[in-house]
Amino acid sequence: MPKVSICIPSYNGARYIERTIRSVLSQRYQDYELLINDDCSTDETISIAGMFAGENSRVRIYANESRLGLTGNWNEAMSHATGEYIKLLCQDDLLEPDCIEKQMGILENFRQVTLVTCAAKVIDSNDKVILKRKYWHGSKTIDGRKASRTSLLGINLFGEPSALMFRRKDKERIGLYDARYGYVPDWDYSLRLLEEGDLYHIDEFLTQFRVNSDTESGRLLNEKLMEICLEEFDFFNRNSKRHGFHFFHKGLNHLVVLFKNIFYKLFQNLFFNHPGKKRTEVASFGD
Repeated sequence: MPKVSICIPSYNGARYIERTIRSVLSQRYQDYELLINDDCSTDETISIAGMFAGENSRVRIYANESRLGLTGNWNEAMSHATGEYIKLLCQDDLLEPDCIEKQMGILENFRQVTLVTCAAKVIDSNDKVILKRKYWHGSKTIDGRKASRTSLLGINLFGEPSALMFRRKDKERIGLYDARYGYVPDWDYSLRLLEEGDLYHIDEFLTQFRVNSDTESGRLLNEKLMEICLEEFDFFNRNSKRHGFHFFHKGLNHLVVLFKNIFYKLFQNLFFNHPGKKRTEVASFGD
């Protein structure tokens, strides 16, 4: 049985998935399985992944019989995991060579930690770094409940799935990603994991998160901004009550969600949808 399960849910990811797979195969830590679960792609995703599966026994491919959608495909990808630790890796993101080794090391040595995250670089379609992002200062353990309450002020302080790692036993305890969410299932899942233990932040850039108009996150932001806001309103309403926040806080959350998503859309249009525009590297820090 491998120590780590790296799960890539895929859908029409032919443009980037080869780079993503190669970033996994280049890991210094080698006791892992790479599980690619495809959601009825109509491009060359499966044939590209199959090339690697034919050469490496650690790479396995699964194909859904019918479309499950984003959250359903995430859950299906995780269902094949046999490792002690799980990393869900988006089909267009990249891992630094020491990512698995360092995140697994934290879970091995800090038993009270249920979720590990790290700093991340935001990249464009050509792998150029646009932004270096940290939500926490320094490598440290953060009380899970405190981290959740801070996050519920309006920003996902844990990062996208590719920045995270957790134990399979905790996944079995808290269940699957919530199918009602199509845009914030990872944020919701992080909160649920942190009800079981603490967060650990590694103050190193161990992942690269791709944002572009042709990625799933970019497409959602362009086409479904209002749906995203409404989903986040519902997300905050449910979780604010669970974490003891009051009505005023919920109203403030709604304003934060609206302005945050408008800012993200403007940021994407400025930096990613205009190839001729000069890029700027920015450092962004949280608490």
